[in-house]
Amino acid sequence: MVLRALAVLLGPVPGGGLSVPVSIVRAPELLVVGVDPAAKTGLAAVQGARGLGSAVVHRPDLSGLRRAQSIAADAVAFCSAFQGARPRVYVEGLSYRSRWAIVAAAQLRVLICDRLDAAGLQWWDVPPATLKWWTTGYGQADKATMREAVLARWGFAHESADVVDAYAAARLGQAHAAGEGGLEGVAPGAAAAFGRA
Repeated sequence: MVLRALAVLLGPVPGGGLSVPVSIVRAPELLVVGVDPAAKTGLAAVQGARGLGSAVVHRPDLSGLRRAQSIAADAVAFCSAFQGARPRVYVEGLSYRSRWAIVAAAQLRVLICDRLDAAGLQWWDVPPATLKWWTTGYGQADKATMREAVLARWGFAHESADVVDAYAAARLGQAHAAGEGGLEGVAPGAAAAFGRA
């Protein structure tokens, strides 16, 4: 259908067929990055069926706000590293299981999202329970269950549970961008929500 519409726009070509290669007609596959903000922040990028890369950002040499700022800068650098591509970024929300670490986690997440906004990157908030439910079928899935589900569904394994969660967030982002239903709570980040994106 796209080829037929293009042929109508271009007009008839002597000998039939199109005068442009089909590869020009194809839209590029969506680039999606998943981010799991944590002490060892997990990052993963996917495009179509391919995994493009993953990373763990950890700064044990720093502490407090300086550590969070450095991790946030590295996370945004990862999201911006795909030459000319503007990824959709899906950031896992806060988990309230670890009450002792919630302030540091919130601080880190806010810095990452603020830096994404400043870089002009669109991001979406992904509630942890939604990510776990979508990936495993159970909203309270533990790290081991997430690892098993990600390996079974997409063949992806990583030693870092945070990277595994980021990979799942990226795959969820693809489904969200495609209009898949049942992704309650996935919401655009601040810039998009307030019309600044």
